[in-house]
Amino acid sequence: MEELKLLEKKNVEKTRYIHISHNVIAALNILKRAKNVQELCVTCCLLSVFPFTKPLKYLIKLNLGNDFTQENFPTLKYLDLTDNLITNLRSMGSFHTLQEFYCGNNEIRNISQIDNVKTWQTLHVIDFCNNPINTTTLYKKFIIFHLNNIEYISGEYVRKSDISEARYIFGNKFDKYVLNKIYETDHLTNIIQLSLTDCSLSKVDLSAKILPRLESLDLSKNRITSLCGLHSFKYLHTLCLSYNCLEAFNDNDCENICIFSKLYTLFLDHNCIKSVLNITKEKLPVIKHLFLNNNYLQDISEITHCSTLKSLTLDNNAIEILNVKDFIQNDNLEFLSVENNKLTSLEFIKSFKKLRKLYIAHNCLANDSEIQHLLLLKDLEEITFEGNLLYNEINRNKIIARDFGIQNAINEDV
Repeated sequence: MEELKLLEKKNVEKTRYIHISHNVIAALNILKRAKNVQELCVTCCLLSVFPFTKPLKYLIKLNLGNDFTQENFPTLKYLDLTDNLITNLRSMGSFHTLQEFYCGNNEIRNISQIDNVKTWQTLHVIDFCNNPINTTTLYKKFIIFHLNNIEYISGEYVRKSDISEARYIFGNKFDKYVLNKIYETDHLTNIIQLSLTDCSLSKVDLSAKILPRLESLDLSKNRITSLCGLHSFKYLHTLCLSYNCLEAFNDNDCENICIFSKLYTLFLDHNCIKSVLNITKEKLPVIKHLFLNNNYLQDISEITHCSTLKSLTLDNNAIEILNVKDFIQNDNLEFLSVENNKLTSLEFIKSFKKLRKLYIAHNCLANDSEIQHLLLLKDLEEITFEGNLLYNEINRNKIIARDFGIQNAINEDV
C-alpha cells in the first residue's frame, strides 16, 4: 500500500529515496517518473527491464536484489545485484564511479564472465560469495592484479601477499595451468576464440593439444616478447599481438619454428619490430591481411614472397625506400598503407596490378615525376596524398581525379 500511495503523489519526480518491494506494478510505474532519485532499492519485483529515462544522473546508491538489469548509471557508487541468476557481467561494460559492488548468490562461473570488471578502477569492495567462481581463488588474484584500489573481495581483506601472488600469476607466463583455472577443462576442446588482453603477460606457453579447435587468438595489450609458445597452433585463422613488446615475428633463438599454415590475418602493430626477416611464405603460406604499423621498420624486403597478401599496413614506421623487387610476387595486393614514413619515390608501385587503395600521406615525396607512376594503377579507387611536398605542387584531388580517373582522392580539404 505504501508504494501505491507514493505512486499517487505528484512529486515522485522530486523524490530522492525510494524503496519498493514485492510490487512489480508499482515499481514499473514509479521508475518511469523517478528522475532525481539518489538512493533506490527495488527488491523481489522480478523486473526483466529497468524502465527509467536515462541517465539517472543523481543516483549514487542502487539495490536491485532479486532483479536483473544491464543498464549503466553514470554517477553510481554502490550497486547490489545479490540473489539473482546472473551468469555474465560483460554486457555491463565499464563503471568509472562504482566503489562497492555486490553480486553474491548468482551463477558466475569463470574469469571470462567478469573480464570487464578489470576496468572498474574505483572499486574498493566486490563480492562474489556463493557463486561457482568462488570455489577457486584465481578470480581474486585476477581482480587484485587489475584493480589497484580494491580492499575487500568476497568478505576477505586484500593482503600484501595476495598482491605479490597476483602479480606472479597474471604478470608473467600464460600456460595450461592458468588456462585450466580460467576455464573448465572439458570446455577447452570446444573453444574457437580466445581473448586474454591487457594482463601484462610476458610469456606464452600453450599447446594446440589443449585448444585443438582454436581459430582466433587475441593477446593484445600485453608484454609478450616472443612467439615461441605459439608454435603448435597451426590452424589459427586470426592472431592478434597488437601492443606488445615483440622485436621480431619469430626469434632465431626459438627451438621451434612458428609455421601458421592456415593464418589469414596477423596483427603485429604497435610493437618494437625492426625487421621482417622471418615473415616469409614458408611460415605464412596463406596470409591475406598483415598489420605492421607503428613499429621501427626501415625496409620490408623479406615480405616479397608472400604472394597471397591482399592488404598490407605499414603506417608509422621509418621506411625510406620500397623497391620494385619488394613486391615482385605480390600480385594480389589490393590495399597498401604506408602513411607517416620517409618515402621519396613511388617507383615501387610498378609491381601492382590489382591495387585499389593506396595511402601514402605524410611522406617525403617531392618530385613531380612521381605522379606518373600512378598511371600504372588501372584499378585504383582511393588514395591519400596530403602531407607530401608534392601535394603542394598539384591542384589537390582535382588533377588526380582528372588524370587518373580514381573514385576518391582523400585530402585535408575533402
